[in-house]
Amino acid sequence: MSERTPLDRVKLVLQTGVQDIREGFVVMLRHSLALLGLTVMVLLLAFMARPELRTTVSEKTMAWLQNQLPEGAFAADDFLGRSLASDLKGLDRDQVAVARWLSRRYKIAAEPLAALIGEAQTLGINTQLPPNLILAIMAVESGFNPYAMGTKGAMGLMQIVPGELSSSLSSFGGKLATYDPLTNMRLGTRQLQSMVQDSGSLETGIQRYGAQSGQSDTQAYLQRVAAEYLQLEKVARKEPVPEMLGISPRSS
Repeated sequence: MSERTPLDRVKLVLQTGVQDIREGFVVMLRHSLALLGLTVMVLLLAFMARPELRTTVSEKTMAWLQNQLPEGAFAADDFLGRSLASDLKGLDRDQVAVARWLSRRYKIAAEPLAALIGEAQTLGINTQLPPNLILAIMAVESGFNPYAMGTKGAMGLMQIVPGELSSSLSSFGGKLATYDPLTNMRLGTRQLQSMVQDSGSLETGIQRYGAQSGQSDTQAYLQRVAAEYLQLEKVARKEPVPEMLGISPRSS
């Protein structure tokens, strides 16, 4: 048997080392998988025994996801876990009357309308526009159909035009956010408020809003909005109200 050369001895040492490392890795991996399986089993048993842990983990996971959203994107109340329907118990008596009347008139369940009515109330406070006027705009523009499409590219509940609000929509996720009912309401109401302020007149602001949504006869549009508003006010208060907007609206 020939004597091994120094190179042969080096090769043998390397081969032995590689084999030892491979065997050690296999053993370590086997133990790691066993430990992982044991950990998962313990967690599952803990979740089964203590349901509150599932809630805690879910809440922490949701919070982490919210923190990953870019600044200015949808907030949690805008899409994660937000319901597009509300219990009528959350409305006052006048609002409940409006929700039920609109439900009968437009063949829409009262609960989704309740969410829109609640949002209109909040927007009315923030913009100093009557909440029932915001609802009247939606009634005339889309009949409360969040997927309505206009002839000139207007979309959604208040028939906003995405091209004219691209910078604002980018903060809510882009053009598709137009179909989100509450986002559409917020941007449409903000636009209406701006038009009223710029024109210095509620009537002119409403007519400008109708023009941007594709209404060809803005005077007739104003009449329809006023009629719808007065009807909603009458339903809410269950009594006649003074004429608004300085015009004589046609009956609805």
